[in-house]
Amino acid sequence: MNNTTPEISAKLSRSARASIEMIAVALPAFWSMIQLYSWWKPPLNSLVFAVMLGVMLPRAMKRVKLGQLYFAVLTFAIGTMAAIGCGMLIENDGGMRILGAALFAVGVAAPVWARRFGGVWKALGTLFTIPFMAILVHPVAMDLNIKFFGWELIAAAIALAWTIIAKALAGGADTPYAPEAAPASTAKKHELLSSTKMAVQLAVAVAVAFACAELVDAEHLVWPVLTVLIVHSGNNGRGDLLWKGAQRTAGALIGVTLASLFVIDLPSKSSIEIVAIFVILVIAAFVREFGYIFWAICIPAALVLLYSFFGQSGAELTAHLAHRLLGITIGSAVGIASGYFIFPVRMTDIVRLRLSTLLSAASDYALAAARGEAAGISLAALAAADNELSHFNGVAKAARYLGFGAARRLYGAVAGAHGLAGGLGGGDAPLELAGFAALARQIGLARRSLSSDVTGADTPECGVPEPFAANVQAIIAAGLSPGAKRGGSIAGAES
Repeated sequence: MNNTTPEISAKLSRSARASIEMIAVALPAFWSMIQLYSWWKPPLNSLVFAVMLGVMLPRAMKRVKLGQLYFAVLTFAIGTMAAIGCGMLIENDGGMRILGAALFAVGVAAPVWARRFGGVWKALGTLFTIPFMAILVHPVAMDLNIKFFGWELIAAAIALAWTIIAKALAGGADTPYAPEAAPASTAKKHELLSSTKMAVQLAVAVAVAFACAELVDAEHLVWPVLTVLIVHSGNNGRGDLLWKGAQRTAGALIGVTLASLFVIDLPSKSSIEIVAIFVILVIAAFVREFGYIFWAICIPAALVLLYSFFGQSGAELTAHLAHRLLGITIGSAVGIASGYFIFPVRMTDIVRLRLSTLLSAASDYALAAARGEAAGISLAALAAADNELSHFNGVAKAARYLGFGAARRLYGAVAGAHGLAGGLGGGDAPLELAGFAALARQIGLARRSLSSDVTGADTPECGVPEPFAANVQAIIAAGLSPGAKRGGSIAGAES
């Protein structure tokens, strides 16, 4: 995680690719809907729906292999129909609105519960959830009829079609799944899996966010509810929720404020605003790799421009600014609170599981190398595990300075694991068979340190190839064993 030149170059490459993939879907989806609008005048919300899906789908589809497209399309179609139905119910008053909010909460929580079945279900669950996020963004009132329902489905189909085309043209860009790790032996059999805990957390948070939105500003419920969904996306424990919520709040405050200042004198339906929205989306996709806060700044700014395009004047935007910022703050607070007070899942437990998975793949590679065997499959598993662990880079760095207890030791363990995976996967490892055998033994010691009292007193034995000795020692020194003594929660950290 050091800011070396190769790492920065890799980030820039990933950022550029993400920007290209996003605009290659969002812009054609918008163009397609504009063509339809010139012929049949579909609801304006359907144009927004297509663009929002075009922004989110490319990132989600990276985990779906081309051979799984049938299931992906089916899942996305079901999720889209459910999301549109919930959105139309929420647009009503009284009991129908309450029913829509309840069904919405269940709809976004169900895919989280299904994560227990593995990486494929997690990827499909993300596709199911995306339409629920996109349907919240509707700058004009929804039409509550079958025609509106049909046009929203067409918009979703167009966005999905362009996503599949872009994915097929890109080729070989699938994000690999990390191998599944076995639950810790210290788990209690009656303990809920973390997928169940996180599903309950999300359902309650969404329900509370709807209630808060109704009390604060019923006409702009998108801010608290969407914020809860963003804070809980890819939930990796309460520390992750806190870090993401803080970034979401700070970024949104900056983004909404800046955008409101810039659009104050722009007329509605201005092409300048459309161009600005797409420029901001490209920038957002590019800077996301460097920190979630930058994404959080850009997206609210794009939404403010969108609402301005559809007729809200600068004065009106300024008048509603306080409500929007309050809604974002409430959404972050609700999302964080649900993770801390409703079946809390410790982030360190999930990190220990991810570390154990990576160490298992590293051990397989070292043992294969020690036997002089080809290790291509082991390297693929190691790369997948390293990718999964990379989701904790930012929060581990923050915990190093702001965390408490075991959380403060996350940084050293995560950095050591990345160094180990990078050295092995980069082909820089020495070829002495005895060195790989010694490395495999030390990796076993590091794995035991994640679930026992083994800590930094142990030093890698002579013969472990450099720089792997330092990397393994960093993991051993971190230990993170306090969570294992309590047991249980790591067993459900399959999410």
